[in-house]
Amino acid sequence: MSRKDLARRANMSVFIANVDVTSSVKNHLISLAYTDNEDEADDMQLKLADRDCLWLEKWFNTVVDGAASVPRVNDGADDKEETTATYKVTAADGVCAYLRPGSSYTRIKDAVIPYGTAVNVKSIAKGWANIEYGNGISCYIQSSCITKVTNSSSDSGEPVSKGLDISASIVLQNEKSDGKDKAIDCGHFELDSIDFDGPPATVNIKCTSLSFRKSIRQTKKSRSWESYYLSGILAEMAGNSGMAYMFLADNDPFYDRTEQIDISDIAFLEQLAHNAGASVKVSANIVIIYNADGSGDSIRTITRGDGSYLKWKLGSGEADTKYHKCHVSYTDPETGKVIEGTAESGEKAKDGENEQILEIKAKTASSAEAKALAEKKLQLANRFENTASFTLPGDPYLLAGCVVTLKKWGAFDGDYVIYQSKHSVSRSGYTTQISLRKK
Repeated sequence: MSRKDLARRANMSVFIANVDVTSSVKNHLISLAYTDNEDEADDMQLKLADRDCLWLEKWFNTVVDGAASVPRVNDGADDKEETTATYKVTAADGVCAYLRPGSSYTRIKDAVIPYGTAVNVKSIAKGWANIEYGNGISCYIQSSCITKVTNSSSDSGEPVSKGLDISASIVLQNEKSDGKDKAIDCGHFELDSIDFDGPPATVNIKCTSLSFRKSIRQTKKSRSWESYYLSGILAEMAGNSGMAYMFLADNDPFYDRTEQIDISDIAFLEQLAHNAGASVKVSANIVIIYNADGSGDSIRTITRGDGSYLKWKLGSGEADTKYHKCHVSYTDPETGKVIEGTAESGEKAKDGENEQILEIKAKTASSAEAKALAEKKLQLANRFENTASFTLPGDPYLLAGCVVTLKKWGAFDGDYVIYQSKHSVSRSGYTTQISLRKK
């Protein structure tokens, strides 16, 4: 079997504004690429053949007109939308139900409405939808986690778009020969741009998982956070932007006071998460903080020469980017006492190489806390010291944050964390390209 034959066959589905356009898209598909990122918003790109200029002359105007009709996000708006329409839950992990509109109110026990569930919405106000749950219980869910169901169809050959929302999934059929399919729900994206080029005429549709219209990304803010845990800051920022959240990190630091100065919420969250040894990502309208150290067992071993990969590349950072030590210090302005801690990488400087020391000035309460912060900062600074990338036959299990093991690659042997996973479907088949950093 040639390496070209290793690319797997897979099915896919594409929705625009909750309308299934799969049949239309398949007729023109050159490639679909979904990129799952660590510390960045996910993205998706569709490349379509446009030989008859349908997109250029007709479909593009439909999409643009639909985009213009979508109201901009108005966080905390007073306007109330009365409706009795049917909506579908679009949050990948479902949506929690509360007795009153707000995550600070009482949550209905075990009331997590699964992805795909149809709900009858009575009204929407300030980012919360009033629905009936179970035996007629009136409750509230975040309106950002649901999408209005339409009865339109686009399989006549013309995609209908009444909004910016684009979603897709990739299905690998019977991947383990057990009769079961494995699917990647790529999530929901906002249309970012549409570009045309040629010859031959093609259209490139680019999407992002974190809307440019969301205040969590767009608005720079300055405020003080006092007596908050990191998970609490995440919950408030996500809620203010009408998004769901998940806190999966082991470390949940408490802040007596921390300053957000002229920076967006998502950028500030990334700063705090990095200091805590965690990462931030946005997927399917959910802001997630999770362990950056690649917690969990390795899900796959890639052995040199085993024929399981199509392409490979290994790399090492430049010498001046490799830190051997990290020193964290803080001088208490009231007492003048210096609190400090040092962490070492365990790797000595080579002959003729200067020892690189990362100096960090940060407020800490004790030397133990300073040392813990130094360890996390050192790990963060050196995490791209050894890197690798592999292109493999499509594998839905390889996602950002997962751990893989390299074997028989000499100095590059060991466990690595996937920091980017790109899943591509084209006429040639389904492949997965993973970018790795040393764990």
